[in-house]
Amino acid sequence: MKEQHGYSVTLLTDEETALPRLQSLFCDEAVKNLSKDDRLLFYFAGHGVALDGDDGPTGFLIPQGARDILADDNTAQRIGKAGVPSHAGDS
Repeated sequence: MKEQHGYSVTLLTDEETALPRLQSLFCDEAVKNLSKDDRLLFYFAGHGVALDGDDGPTGFLIPQGARDILADDNTAQRIGKAGVPSHAGDS
């Protein structure tokens, strides 16, 4: 992708895939660096879960260390109906 199509590639592995880094990547860096004409290709090789909601199942990616994050009562309370901590994307 990088050589043939000129994509800028960011490879995250292991502990780099923890929720705080993913939030920074999507909520800060992508917003700052992508324009309306850019394309974002996101490939995630990991685990996920689909939970039933009012409008049918909703899928979620499970980042590295998710068990620790969900065990924290403060974080668990911030997780809204959409499954995203309420501070994600706040300006």
